[in-house]
Amino acid sequence: MRVRVGRAGIALLATVVVGGGATAVAASRGGDGNHDGMIRGAEAAHQSPRARAADSTTFANLNVTAHVDRLYCASAGVQCAGSSGAAANGNASPVRVVLQVLNNSGAPVGTLTTSSFQVQTDFVPAGGSSAVRSACAQCFQSVPGNGEYVLFLVPSSGTWKTGHYYPQISLTLPSGAAKRALADIEIP
Repeated sequence: MRVRVGRAGIALLATVVVGGGATAVAASRGGDGNHDGMIRGAEAAHQSPRARAADSTTFANLNVTAHVDRLYCASAGVQCAGSSGAAANGNASPVRVVLQVLNNSGAPVGTLTTSSFQVQTDFVPAGGSSAVRSACAQCFQSVPGNGEYVLFLVPSSGTWKTGHYYPQISLTLPSGAAKRALADIEIP
């Protein structure tokens, strides 16, 4: 299997399912072994498996890494009160999205607040509703000075549907500059 990965300044992500259901993610920032913009099945098998996570994506002078944790509510976190386990078809359990925000020199951007983040989901499975931020008191978390943030997403109405949701997470820096990252939530 070959997947083309863009090389035009904006890192495009490609998810490849390899043996055993593991997922490898390549980005134009060097996820392919010979840096030709292609990742092949054999190379994907040697990538570190990541459970439906996006790789780092650089936007101008900012590096945003987003990881999606669909299984978080199986651990009965406080953000999951009243949910029925991991996010799955037919329930509305929150999905945890962990973000790391670094500046172009690799230093953490640790000054963002809950109002710095917005979510817009334009692409959802058939019959699905947008993924939006959950409004619970503990549904935004940050590690001061470390550039790590956590958001929890839920369906805007009804329940999750089987398929892929692609929320675009926008963040506004204190300078007023806006940056975006695209995540992939796969609901079985």
